[in-house]
Amino acid sequence: MLWGSTFDIQEKVNSRVGAEFEAATAKMMVLLGKPNLSDFFPGLARFDLQGVEREMKKIVVDVERVFDSVIDARVKMEAVKDGGKKDFLQILLELKGEDEGEELDLSEKFGIVIKKETPLIAITTQRSSDLNFYA
Repeated sequence: MLWGSTFDIQEKVNSRVGAEFEAATAKMMVLLGKPNLSDFFPGLARFDLQGVEREMKKIVVDVERVFDSVIDARVKMEAVKDGGKKDFLQILLELKGEDEGEELDLSEKFGIVIKKETPLIAITTQRSSDLNFYA
């Protein structure tokens, strides 16, 4: 689905790439399903006690290698056009060609903001008579 059927020209490469991609995604699924102490105790995340982050970094390198080989093969095949059909990879490559030299804003915003028709108003009230509790 990602690189379409136009990559089938190099069947031997395609089957190797497909096998590597399948193996990497299988490893990733196993790792994502594994309970991780860092999920329950975020303070332990920097220690990577179970090695989950280390293993995921290895898998990401494998997936990037597969994607790089597919992209390189597609760039080399650019002379062979598929008529009017475009797959996802071809669209991305064309977008990259159009944006060449243009600075892209990749900043992120968290969440979706929806304004309420009637805004909520928070009214604080003192519940305890002990003022030290609020200090």
